Amino acid sequence: MSIGDEFSSEYHDQVDNGDDGVFFLYGVSTPKLILSSIFTYGIFNLYWFYRNWDYIKQSSNIELNSLVRAWLFPFYMYSCFKYIKTIANNRGFEVEWSPVLLTIIYFILFSCWYIPYLFILALLPCLAILPVNKTCCRLNDSFSVKQFKGYEISKNNLILIIVGSIFVGLSVINAYL
Repeated sequence: MSIGDEFSSEYHDQVDNGDDGVFFLYGVSTPKLILSSIFTYGIFNLYWFYRNWDYIKQSSNIELNSLVRAWLFPFYMYSCFKYIKTIANNRGFEVEWSPVLLTIIYFILFSCWYIPYLFILALLPCLAILPVNKTCCRLNDSFSVKQFKGYEISKNNLILIIVGSIFVGLSVINAYL
């Protein structure tokens, strides 16, 4: 099976359609996603992809390695977005974002690391994840997933954001001095 084949017509029946009544994707609050992503230099994005691939693995018949897909997320980002969109559509949610467009936006923002004076935009690829994350939150909220504590910024998140903000600040000062 090659990358993205999970969504060919023969695998379409493996997408979770909500019949089991259990649903749980990894969606966090918008401030938590943006702050954690920026101040960890995108490492939080890896975690976000890992958690969603892990839930996708648990809720489908597709054999996959969540950790590998998270580490190689540039190759599997489209598949993750497409899968989440398919789940949302199967559950009756209107999803207006395009997995292809969001993947392209992510890569454009990420590639700004290599453009002088625009590298600060490379801290913002999380903006391409926002619509997908909001869909995950809407799905979880609609099915009353209350045991999940990922919506709040925890003490550990706050420490990570503070330490990360120091590094981001030093990076910006270093780049413009």
